[in-house]
Amino acid sequence: MRIFLALLPSPSFREKIASWQDSLRREAPGCRPEPPERIHMTLLFVGEGGGKELKSLEETGERLGRTIGGHWLPPPSPHMFFDSRSLPGLGILSFATDSQEASPWAEIREILKGSGEGRPFWPHLTLFRRFFPVRRDIRPLHESPEAGFSALVLFESILEANRSLHRPLHTWPIGEARPV
Repeated sequence: MRIFLALLPSPSFREKIASWQDSLRREAPGCRPEPPERIHMTLLFVGEGGGKELKSLEETGERLGRTIGGHWLPPPSPHMFFDSRSLPGLGILSFATDSQEASPWAEIREILKGSGEGRPFWPHLTLFRRFFPVRRDIRPLHESPEAGFSALVLFESILEANRSLHRPLHTWPIGEARPV
C-alpha cells in the first residue's frame, strides 16, 4: 500500500495554482499539467507500507489535525521555487523554509520529524508530470499567495497504467477563514 499525508489547497489557492501552471506551461515542454482537482501539498509519503505504516500515518494525521484543525493555515513561506530536480519525472513547486516561517509550520515540522521513513520535511505541490527530460532549474516565482489550505488528508495512492489514483482514507478539516 502506497500512502501519504497531504494538504488540500483552498478554492482560492487552487485558482492561484492554475494561474502558475498557465504561466509556466511554456517552460515545461514535455510535461502534462496536473489537473487542478488533483493538486495537493504532499507532507509525508510512504512508498510501500502495510498496517504498521498506515497506523503510524493515521496517528501523525491525528496529531496534525489537532494542531492545525480549525485554524487558517498559510503557505509556509513566500519563497517558492519551480524545481524539476526534486523528484525524477516531476515538475515541483516547492515552498522553501526559513527561520521566520509562519506559525504553525514550526509545530508541523516537529510533528513530521522522524516520520515517513526518515525523509526530511519538504512540502511540495506537483504542478506537472514530466514524460521526458526537460530543463532543470530552481527559480523564484516572486509571488506570495494569500490563500491557505482547507483539509489535511491521508491518501492511498493506487498505481495504474501511466497514472495513480488517490483514494482518501481519512480527512481532517482546516479552517479557511484568514485571521484578522
